[in-house]
Amino acid sequence: MDLSKLQRGEFVALHGGVLLLAGLFLDWYATKGRGDIDGIRGSQSGWEVHTIIRWSLVAAALAPFVLAYIIVRDHALRFVAATGTLLMLSGLARRASNVERKRKPPGML
Repeated sequence: MDLSKLQRGEFVALHGGVLLLAGLFLDWYATKGRGDIDGIRGSQSGWEVHTIIRWSLVAAALAPFVLAYIIVRDHALRFVAATGTLLMLSGLARRASNVERKRKPPGML
């Protein structure tokens, strides 16, 4: 493994990933007095409050480490191109299937 292949941008991204992951467990919200958040008083971290988006934040924090690993090991990324092509084609097919659907004018529920 040759860490000299990593540029300054990758190191900044690695530090950002560490900060994002650490910040996820710090206090994000707090109540004072008789206030509560979802029946809980006191402070709560982002991990406790955001039950669905927490996994996206963890993935975003780990992505720079995966990228750095790929760069350091000098892997070929053929599977990424194939996956991107399949995602693009599936999105195109989904978008084409929604063309015939009736749409409501703006402001209508």
